[in-house]
Amino acid sequence: MLKSAGKLVFASAFALSGAAVMAIPTLQVGIAGATYDDSTQTSVATSNSFMLYAFLTPGNGALLADTYYIAAAVAPRVPSPASLGSFTFAGTTINVTSDMVYGTPPLETVVTQLSDPGDLSGHGIYETYFKQIEFKFDSTKQYKPLNVQDSPALPFETGTGMYYAAFEVNVINLSQDYAIHFDLYNSTVAACSTNGNNGNSCVSGDIDVNDFAPFSHDAESGKGGGGGGGGGGGGGIPEPGSIALVGLGLLAAALTKRRRRSN
Repeated sequence: MLKSAGKLVFASAFALSGAAVMAIPTLQVGIAGATYDDSTQTSVATSNSFMLYAFLTPGNGALLADTYYIAAAVAPRVPSPASLGSFTFAGTTINVTSDMVYGTPPLETVVTQLSDPGDLSGHGIYETYFKQIEFKFDSTKQYKPLNVQDSPALPFETGTGMYYAAFEVNVINLSQDYAIHFDLYNSTVAACSTNGNNGNSCVSGDIDVNDFAPFSHDAESGKGGGGGGGGGGGGGIPEPGSIALVGLGLLAAALTKRRRRSN
């Protein structure tokens, strides 16, 4: 599995360098207050409403001026259209799956392809329905450098060196059987060479991933709330104060009825 392989590579790097902490990737995704699932190597939200963070530490060709993308994907995989509720991303409602496309990021604009060698690896998520959100980092929004895998709850400390973009997400109206998985990347247009090894397979204008957040530094919501107000579907459990008010209302109605009978 790719995530396990990535874990082995990082472990080998530790042994060779003797470093106490893992190097900070160029791109990372995190969730405020999240916990880290070691089995999937993913930061997981602990509530239906949360702040999703995209992080950039410029380097390896990734620049502050570049355009970046977040893929919000349905997990587990959905192979055919379905009505699975909705979620909100930065104030915009996204219907699942009617507002999404099927395949593997990045979103193609010239040709329709489910997946190709230049796309993100499936890493247990794709092919599925996803929504691609485009954004740019703001040079005024900086964060003290941290490794999301080591600090999944994202203790916010002022500092410089790592740029961030924050997005409010809410999955209360998403089906209880599904979650939304988040990947971060930028892209490039494939250049085909008639003399190169890809001359017979390259598609002119194909959109490929240029740089991406390691799959050990991606993020995911918890299961959807099912449309209820209690975070777990249905209408939630009434608060004690609400129960008391209902009781007083019933008592008042009963007394009024008795007065009418006596008159």
